[in-house]
Amino acid sequence: MAALIPLFFFFLDVKDVFFYFYTAIIGWTMLFLLSLVGAFLLGMLVAYRIFSKGDFTPFELEMMRMKDDLKRIEKKINTIVDTQKGRSPEDTKQGPTNDVTKGAPLESKSAKK
Repeated sequence: MAALIPLFFFFLDVKDVFFYFYTAIIGWTMLFLLSLVGAFLLGMLVAYRIFSKGDFTPFELEMMRMKDDLKRIEKKINTIVDTQKGRSPEDTKQGPTNDVTKGAPLESKSAKK
């Protein structure tokens, strides 16, 4: 490496140094502009793929199935709890009940005011 330093100072004149500097600046500028164009085109491709599909992804379909399963399980649990507390399934169709009043429907807080 030390042998290359005299080569740099003695065999290159000032015009060459500026030429390499400007070449580097132009190269970095072109790289920046091309990367912006590429990012723009990639963004257009991704947006097109998202908007043109029009259908749910497999992940979204699985999440909706899981939500339906949770609702179904919640209904079963509520039915089991209501039968253990002595309420019939017809009473539970009215909505949640207050244990203090033994089966009377709950009053909303806004109705009390």
